[in-house]
Amino acid sequence: MTGTEHSIPVDGLRRAAGKKTEIPEGLPQEMTGEEPGISEALSQERAGEEPGISEALPQERPGEDPGISEVPAQEKAGEELSISEMLPQDAAETAALERIIFTMPWSENGFLTSLQSPDTLYLVARVGGRIAGYCGFLQSFDEADITNAAVAPDFRGRGVGTRMLRELMARGRERGVSRYTLEVRQSNEAAIRLYRKLGFASVGIRKDFYERPRENALIMWTE
Repeated sequence: MTGTEHSIPVDGLRRAAGKKTEIPEGLPQEMTGEEPGISEALSQERAGEEPGISEALPQERPGEDPGISEVPAQEKAGEELSISEMLPQDAAETAALERIIFTMPWSENGFLTSLQSPDTLYLVARVGGRIAGYCGFLQSFDEADITNAAVAPDFRGRGVGTRMLRELMARGRERGVSRYTLEVRQSNEAAIRLYRKLGFASVGIRKDFYERPRENALIMWTE
């Protein structure tokens, strides 16, 4: 996914299209504008896309909200959030969410291809048996680029994005990752707040990183 677009305040995390990163062969190019689907949740924003996370997450795809934002976890009675590693059988449901959240979604095959790489780690968050969100990174030695992060529209505002990202980073440390990076739209204030809460700091700007609409990306790092 393009850009870490997070839907923080419904921004999703995503890797923005046009970002030059080594991605396993066969993977779709990052979407423009993703934190994550995090409009409360996290969201990787793809280039030009905003992940369905209202909690600020990485790269946003153009015109999309990954649903990642800083919101206290409020789980409904009887609904418990569980986070586990994404498996091949999760690819179809995850791709279906992609189509809902992003204008340039990854395909089911794209996820399956990525899962085959030893340098990636993807997680899914489930509530009541349904995938409520997903996130992942691409690792290179002791660094990792958070490429995806999104929360389903009906699960935003419940802290799903924050919990997913914390778990992703914790598992990354177990794999030897000491530094994380991501991109987020400059206007995605919710996702930026979330990332800062997770320890990320702004280190630069990628000019015209996102498309539809065209916008600069804020580069963030944490150690």
